[in-house]
Amino acid sequence: MNVVCKRNIRLHPANVGTIYDSVRTINKLNSNIPINFEILSECPLPNNAKIDILETKFEYQICKVDKKILVNGHNVDCTLNSIKDKICLNKSYINLVHKNCSNLILSIVENISFDFKIKVKVKAIAYIDNCRKVFFEAFGEGEDHIKSILLSNVCAPNMVKYSQNIYLKFDNDIMGMAYPEFLFLSPIYDCDLNIDFLLGNAFLNYIINLDITSLISSDLNLPSYK
Repeated sequence: MNVVCKRNIRLHPANVGTIYDSVRTINKLNSNIPINFEILSECPLPNNAKIDILETKFEYQICKVDKKILVNGHNVDCTLNSIKDKICLNKSYINLVHKNCSNLILSIVENISFDFKIKVKVKAIAYIDNCRKVFFEAFGEGEDHIKSILLSNVCAPNMVKYSQNIYLKFDNDIMGMAYPEFLFLSPIYDCDLNIDFLLGNAFLNYIINLDITSLISSDLNLPSYK
């Protein structure tokens, strides 16, 4: 542990909290959005080209987060536009609290929605006249919106028996994927009957995690004097 010294006073950093319990809940969701792909190639692709997608690269940016958290059926105040939160438990969230109970099982419901900006990059091959093939890349952007309800149970100490505050720490994590076999492209032609851009129908997969940690806040360490 690092020690900060100032004259004859030694200050020891205090622990933020002690982990009492932790749990992870995972939901898997599917989505379907249209995306226009611009072809990044100097070689023209004629209208009779057959396209095969080799690889996709998926990126997203969270534009908006909206959520609602219930503890034992009670709606609690939370930070709306954030995937992280920390809630101090109080007796109004718990029914029939007695001192003879050492710990409590809390039922957690998180109703969360996300607005995304989506970027998909495609590596593909175009077969031309059955004897020539051209490798090319295409890039597209779109918007997506998903909703999920995550149900969890977490153990927390009985707040009546503790002088310290009891907290629940929430942390969401999201992973998105766009598999080549679930991306369908339709060519749009220019005046010379070459492929101008690709109209895509993308089936996207999301994995949403909810990590909940039950924390006991630690007492501050008092300065010690030499």
